[in-house]
Formats: sequence, C-alpha cells, structure tokens
Amino acid sequence: MAIGERAHRRTQQLCLARGLATCTFDGPGQGETYFQAKLRPDFHRFTSAVLDWLEKRPEIDADRIGIIGRSLGGFYAIHSAAHDPRFKACVCWGVLFDLSYYDQMRDPARRGFAFVAGYDDAEKAGPYLKSTLDLSGQAERVRCPVYALHGAQDVLIPATQVDRLRKAMAAHPDMTFDIPEDGNHCCHNLYAVVRPRMADWLAERLDART
Repeated sequence: MAIGERAHRRTQQLCLARGLATCTFDGPGQGETYFQAKLRPDFHRFTSAVLDWLEKRPEIDADRIGIIGRSLGGFYAIHSAAHDPRFKACVCWGVLFDLSYYDQMRDPARRGFAFVAGYDDAEKAGPYLKSTLDLSGQAERVRCPVYALHGAQDVLIPATQVDRLRKAMAAHPDMTFDIPEDGNHCCHNLYAVVRPRMADWLAERLDART
C-alpha cells in the first residue's frame, strides 16, 4: 500500500516489475481527500480500512501486505504499522518523527502543514500539529520489518529526526536505515538510485513472486 498517489507512480512500476501488486490512496489532508477530512491524529483508521478492503480481494495475499509513505507519508507509514499488525513490511521514505521543530520550520512548508490541518494561521496551528504528528510511544510498537530512507542534506526535515527514530526503535530486530550523504529531501535527487532499493527491499521482505 502506498500513501500519496503522485509520489508513487514510478515506484509502483518498480514494485509491479518485482511481482508486487500495488494500491495507492490519499488519506486525511492529502489530495482530494483534503476536502472531506483534514490532517488528524487517527490516520491509521484509514489505512486499516484500506487493508479491510484489500483482504477481500481474491488476487491479494492478505498475509503479505506492506506499506510505503513519502515525506509526511513516511510518518504515516510508521504510524499505521504501529497500529495495525497486519502490515508485514514498512518503508518510511523520508523520516519525520515529530514536529518539535515546527516553530523553526521555514515557509512555505510551515504554512503547508497548517493548511492541510485546516488552519489559516500557521502560528495557531502549531500546538495541534505538534501533538498530532508525534511518533513517541508509537514507533516502539512496530513489529514488522522497517526500511527508513532519509537524505543527509535534507533541509525540510532535519537529520535529528532520524536520531529520534533510531532511539525509539533501537530494540527493533529488523530495522534498516539508508541515509545517503548527498541526498536531499526524500532523496529526490537520487530517485534512480533509491527507488529501486526500496522496491527490492519490499520484494524481499514480502516474498514477492514474479
């Protein structure tokens, strides 16, 4: 399952080539869903609903479903895996652990977070976003294998976010960190390199059969 349709078209093709079926959706605050539901703390309810639907499809092996999310979707991928053990693999494509740095975030990113939460005032959105987007107490609950990709040169999400996730998941038995030194936000400048790696990892963990 991929969170955020536009970010994953090419990644979907890479997964399909490796024998993985794909399902992409926009949750609260994303894409057209924004008009029905703004960013909210219970995003996992929506990914679990998609899982419910996938489990009913005869062509899908319900015991081998993974999740991948990019940027804010990376936060939601970990969040969803923490709340639903049916996910058997998780790719966090851009590590966002919390928004403790929200007050120091530069525009337009700061205004963008406020907008998807339904706020016109970025300053007023701060308390809600900081409390809503925080993996503390959640990341530790993830039981499936996790692959975390983050560009070391990312200026939107600071490297300290990777440190927070490392600490929270220090005891996890199958945790892979991929931090390219020359990568920018979500390693957009290294797409040709990192996307096949993520697809390969998913195919291996989910035992894809081409």
